[in-house]
Amino acid sequence: MMNFMSTTTRQYHHNFNSPEKIENVVDFCENLGVVYHQQDVAEHFDCAVKTLYNHTQDKVIWPMPGLSNARITDRVCQQRMDYSNELLDARTGRIKKRFGRIAMIDHSWFSYYGGNRAHLRQARRKRGGRKITPKYRSLSNPKVHCMVLVHLRGVKLFRHATKRKKKKKRRSGNIYENFVIKNRKINAKEWIRGARAIVVGECKKYNIKTVIMDCVKVNHCKAVVKFLKQNGINVYPSSGHGHRVKGGYPTYSPQLSWLDENILPVVKIDIHKKLRNVATNRNKKVVLYNMLPKFIEKNKYANIAKKAVKNYPTILKHVIDTNGRF
Repeated sequence: MMNFMSTTTRQYHHNFNSPEKIENVVDFCENLGVVYHQQDVAEHFDCAVKTLYNHTQDKVIWPMPGLSNARITDRVCQQRMDYSNELLDARTGRIKKRFGRIAMIDHSWFSYYGGNRAHLRQARRKRGGRKITPKYRSLSNPKVHCMVLVHLRGVKLFRHATKRKKKKKRRSGNIYENFVIKNRKINAKEWIRGARAIVVGECKKYNIKTVIMDCVKVNHCKAVVKFLKQNGINVYPSSGHGHRVKGGYPTYSPQLSWLDENILPVVKIDIHKKLRNVATNRNKKVVLYNMLPKFIEKNKYANIAKKAVKNYPTILKHVIDTNGRF
């Protein structure tokens, strides 16, 4: 990895006026570490961020930048420390035994092209001027909403969507046009539907006693908590969204989630790599819907989950050592 902040003369200083130079930039972006973003690449190639974006917008999908430092207040840092002290046994350096085996649950959108950038709308000129790229249509990057469960032994996924037959074929001879995928609204009833499908069975199979979820209100509503308790599963409390439980899962802390930090970024990039060059006249949303469950249960992601779970006490200790400002 090259040093972005080096004061020496940079290797490149050009305006991307040839396909070879643009491909060189794309190759460089694909090998970036997770902590770098457009601003860093623009400084390396000695160009404006807008110039970099204009030349790579159809070739590179950028992850969302890190959380604004304005959100990392003293209160959030204290929440992180309380959470780490509650989970970590300082004497043994392991998760406290009373929590038993732990799993994490999160909801995420999985897109056909890996990211949600294609849903951004682009401004148009009202009169004259140079011709600009037309704005993206909402159907250009179809997506499916899913519940994801991660624990020591693997990853499971439930699709919060329904596959229904159409009354009429849009195009004859194309079997994929017979179906339509509709994402369902996430409420307590739909949450329990997903939990009944993957959470209860996995927790009983691997003797998981505690699940941790982020601070979304529906995750900790009474109906969800009651359903999981009836199945012998404890819900770890939240420190946000009206719950305000001391030692609960902290707000604005994706680094403390195995899903946000380890699993989801890799899965979304792999989906993009697998489908970006697939030439198909099929309904892309149906293709994505059909491939997701088996795709995310690969051994690759199970191994990533295993490493993340085993390394979690080290992360909690680091949070305590840095006073919540990691």
